Amino acid sequence: MKRKFLAALLALVMVFSMIPVSASADGTIYEGNDTFYYHITDSSLANMVAEKGPAGSSSDVSQVTITFNHDYSAGGQKTFVFRNGYTIALSNVSDYVQPDDIAYLTISFVDGTSVKISQSELSWTWVETLPRRYDLRLKTDDNTCTVTFYYQPGDTVDGSSWTEFKQVPVQTGMSLGESMPALPDEGHSVHWVAWETGSNKGTGAEFTADTVVHSDLSVYARKVTSSGGSQYHVMNPENSLLEAVLKLYVDENPDSGVTTDDVQISGISVNGSEDSTNPYYDPVSGTQGPTDNGWRDGNSYFFIYNLDAGAGVIDKNTNKRVPPDDMQRLTVYATVDGTEKTYTIPRTELDVRVQSDVIIEIYLRDTSEEEEVTPPAAPDEGTVINLAGNDAVAVKCTTNKEHEQVKYDLNEDSITVGDVVSIGEGEYTCTVTVKPGSYVTAYNTTYSGSNHSLNPTEQNREILLVSNGEGWTIAGDASSFVTFTVACQSEPEEETPTRPDNTWIANNIEVTVNCLTGTHSPKQYTLEKYTNISDVAKDTEGYFFTITIDANDYVARYNRDVE
Repeated sequence: MKRKFLAALLALVMVFSMIPVSASADGTIYEGNDTFYYHITDSSLANMVAEKGPAGSSSDVSQVTITFNHDYSAGGQKTFVFRNGYTIALSNVSDYVQPDDIAYLTISFVDGTSVKISQSELSWTWVETLPRRYDLRLKTDDNTCTVTFYYQPGDTVDGSSWTEFKQVPVQTGMSLGESMPALPDEGHSVHWVAWETGSNKGTGAEFTADTVVHSDLSVYARKVTSSGGSQYHVMNPENSLLEAVLKLYVDENPDSGVTTDDVQISGISVNGSEDSTNPYYDPVSGTQGPTDNGWRDGNSYFFIYNLDAGAGVIDKNTNKRVPPDDMQRLTVYATVDGTEKTYTIPRTELDVRVQSDVIIEIYLRDTSEEEEVTPPAAPDEGTVINLAGNDAVAVKCTTNKEHEQVKYDLNEDSITVGDVVSIGEGEYTCTVTVKPGSYVTAYNTTYSGSNHSLNPTEQNREILLVSNGEGWTIAGDASSFVTFTVACQSEPEEETPTRPDNTWIANNIEVTVNCLTGTHSPKQYTLEKYTNISDVAKDTEGYFFTITIDANDYVARYNRDVE
């Protein structure tokens, strides 16, 4: 179901100064004392509307509210409105604004319709950093993550405010690929450098089209001024830079037996589309100055000067600037086991981070998380039938005890195999829908002469398959994976009860005679004499029989008794 959404409702216009985002595990309850918000992303709201919205309606969303079971002690109210995707700031003075006290969300539409989503249908993720919040979504939406991209419009680079650029949904455990947005191109005197994950301070890894997403993320477009990025720092955490050079050498010389102790890096050049920095820039020979290329901080990083300097023949006294947004590759000049080597590392293997308007840090990208495992193919119908084995489907009559439950094997015509869904950690699911028609027909054949129909009428069932990438199995353990309930269209005839005998009638039925003038008291007599008694019959109230008596018989007895 497609819906349009009011831009004012769904636009996430951030007016906060953001700091690195840290998301806790799903279901976490915040126990601190700071204020926080509830938040719904565009894609989560769209999914709520698609899954829970009124059928056939195409109206715009007008409002979203959250209602708690208890009053919020600080304000004495239960219901709060989402504005620009956020509630008002709530103070943790009471447990009554925590997710486990949510009663429901209400999504209202312009046409006057609305839908409520109960707490049992929701899940949440606690985001620790500003703005502290619970991100809400449907439980059925847990296989989808939302990557929210932010940027600073224009030439601003001070990090004072961030505006939403785009939101992209992605299946958990997958990368954005072709859905990855390009960096913004706003501003006339800035260089857009890279998207940064979960941070706008240079502490987050670069986010690329190949980054595998396991949870909702905030990503920031980092930039520098036109003259910014005057220093490149090629980082060497845990000797990762030396290890990379060593690996390139060992790939060429597998039997060399060298270690990082045999690797010396003498120069590194940043290569742009036209110019390259001088790998050996040293404007004052013999003395290491602040702009000399070389190792810094005990080999923590390799410093590269990135401003134009000198003129003429390229030597140690001249340098060319490569703008950060024009970086194509690194060229590393090294000596390995006494042999001079030159290696290039392409931009796609670099993790570029804007530390400040001056410093650009370059890490070697850890691609282990970017190596997506190809999901297994969905099983065919024959495989599903083999997995289910015998007696996978049961049909049970709920109205006639004489019609016993009957089990059947799955048949190909009754099943539809769904898509493969990644649930993270190399695990996958696939849902098989089982339609009841053929099994009800078979049941009516088993009990010929009866006419059973589904009760309730809508009973498509599902079998959940799971895989670790090496084969499919059926989740759970049951003698029958699917049960359909049916009812006989005509109820079996009930046995008519036997009419009571005279003794029962005499002991249980009385005849009362009243004196209408009040002269004599009423008297009761056992029903022993009657002129007619009918057979047992049935009406809407149940079974009955009729006794006809002659009043004169009991009036005569009354007259004798009162004389």
